[in-house]
Amino acid sequence: MPEADSRDLWDFALEFYRREGVQSACLHLQDDADADVPLLIFLCFAATRGQSFSVEELLWIESQNAPWRRGVIDNLRLARRALRVRADADALRLRAAVKQAELEAERLQLVRFAAYLEPDESSQKGPGDHAAASMDAYSALMPAADCGHLAHLVASLG
Repeated sequence: MPEADSRDLWDFALEFYRREGVQSACLHLQDDADADVPLLIFLCFAATRGQSFSVEELLWIESQNAPWRRGVIDNLRLARRALRVRADADALRLRAAVKQAELEAERLQLVRFAAYLEPDESSQKGPGDHAAASMDAYSALMPAADCGHLAHLVASLG
């Protein structure tokens, strides 16, 4: 995997997450359907590179990354959220540090995802078509996912 792909993916993730409605859609999917937000962002990035994923491919990717997500990212998120109950300066500093660690863990997950990039240079489909195909596959794995939020991510590719 070229290092440039992982840097480009991280830059895309930061920029994409700031687009109107993307953060809200991602947080709804994360909280209501236990969606993997870095994976969703990766799917959108891959779509811009001419790649989409099937249900089988997503199942394999999920199986490879579940230990990191469950063991590291989810636990950091849980710790960060638990620190909301304390408003003193020490708790706020610790919460900020845990938030940075969570963000770094997500960045490292995206670096791993970059290894799955295999753009199809001959594809006649545009990014929206690739993203829609990947989101359809993802929604098959996440029956509780709100398809409207997934559709918003596809539409946000512009």
